[in-house]
Amino acid sequence: MHFKVFFYGGKDMKIFKWSVETIVCKNDYSLESFSFVIETIGDSKQELFQIAKYKTQEFLKQKKQTFRRINICWLKLKKSYQVSNYQRFIRLYESKRPRKAIMNILQIPF
Repeated sequence: MHFKVFFYGGKDMKIFKWSVETIVCKNDYSLESFSFVIETIGDSKQELFQIAKYKTQEFLKQKKQTFRRINICWLKLKKSYQVSNYQRFIRLYESKRPRKAIMNILQIPF
């Protein structure tokens, strides 16, 4: 896959690194806890909650376990740092994200 991308003096992005714990209430009413380290663009906690719940669901799906609900029980901001649009593009490209996903995340046209 080849990209021709031009970044014209784009702003730096602030990346936030979070530590998050979720608790899952399973169908048999047992509880299980999961911990994740999640990076977000911006400090939106709503986005962070969605990502944490999605990661928990995917993990449970791999283990073929059913559940009643997922709760976020703890979160902590570990650090934040600045990256350029180009550095973020390289990281997303190397993670083999689809072209449309990269375009939506960085809000750039290809």
